[in-house]
Amino acid sequence: MWRETVCVVVVWVIRRWLMQRGSLCLRRCGYDPTRAPLWLVTVTSYARWLVGGDIMYGVDSNLYVSVSRLYELMVSWKMQQLMLMHCLYEKLVGGLDGSMSQRDASLESIATILKNNPGAVSKFVELQNGRALRSVAALGAISNIVVDFTPNKSTIIQCGGIKELVHLTKSMDSSLRLNAVWSLRNMIFLADKMCKEAIFMELTASSVATLICDPEPSVQEQALALVRNFVDGCMDCVEFAFAENGIILDAVGRQLKKSPRIEIIIQGMYAVSNIASGNEFHKEAIMQMIFPQAESGPQSFLSQYLQSNDSRLRTSAAWIIVNLTAPASPGAFGRIAKLRNFGLVAQIKRMASDPCMDVKLRARVALGQIISFGDS
Repeated sequence: MWRETVCVVVVWVIRRWLMQRGSLCLRRCGYDPTRAPLWLVTVTSYARWLVGGDIMYGVDSNLYVSVSRLYELMVSWKMQQLMLMHCLYEKLVGGLDGSMSQRDASLESIATILKNNPGAVSKFVELQNGRALRSVAALGAISNIVVDFTPNKSTIIQCGGIKELVHLTKSMDSSLRLNAVWSLRNMIFLADKMCKEAIFMELTASSVATLICDPEPSVQEQALALVRNFVDGCMDCVEFAFAENGIILDAVGRQLKKSPRIEIIIQGMYAVSNIASGNEFHKEAIMQMIFPQAESGPQSFLSQYLQSNDSRLRTSAAWIIVNLTAPASPGAFGRIAKLRNFGLVAQIKRMASDPCMDVKLRARVALGQIISFGDS
């Protein structure tokens, strides 16, 4: 008990010193960690010892949380460099394998440090030859910090993080697979073409198709969201869906026709919508997916989802019609004729008064494009 009391007091003293004198001392030494005063190096090193080694075992988990909060004071870039220099980062990563309170505290601190800090991201990915990434919690941290911060995406690619993430998509542990795919999905969200190409080259089309058909529905959903992000953007990005003889597009089509889960279908429908926004070849490939039996056969999945009770499905289906009937596209008239023959134009007309505003707006855009070619 006395040890815990002493530790709490020491933590409080460390926090006060870092808040009051740490930043001032670093500013005076030009933010150069090698010129940091001895007391600051000692305090930082002691903090490392406090949360590591034998003393970590047997202390109350709330104390560990308090110690982890110490790191959040080191959020400026230069203070983070000092932290990395003294190997404190490894201790935070080690906390990811601890109790729930330890894991949450470590994750919060790691997220603060990684945020828009390429140097820290590189250290995190390379730590112990990628061991840090083999934690579900750590993958969650990476997934969150790469959504909006382009420098972090480039850093992860350059230091080999993509190779490790791709490797984890093949893990026997479904949680690791899920979070690895989720991280890759966020990596390519609004990414430029070069970033997408680098990731796709490492991932390969056949692996993406396999993930789309993964035994775990949650992995299927994230894999389809991954495809959705891959084919979003410039015309060249749509080509990702046609690599290796269209194996990805085939897998997407199979899921849209057989999956019972709405979340999976929604991601697949938006992937198809993005592909349908491409050139004539891309649009015709989607028409073949929707109507595989030419003018005969069972009701298409697109007609089914236009009538869905879920407004999200109706919206995504309407988006596909909008992209297939774009007036600037040379083959729009022929596609409209086929859509009319299958009764989809009549469905779009009814959806123009849909109770859901998103559905109504998309349906009216599609209807306006269709009418521009003549309404018969």
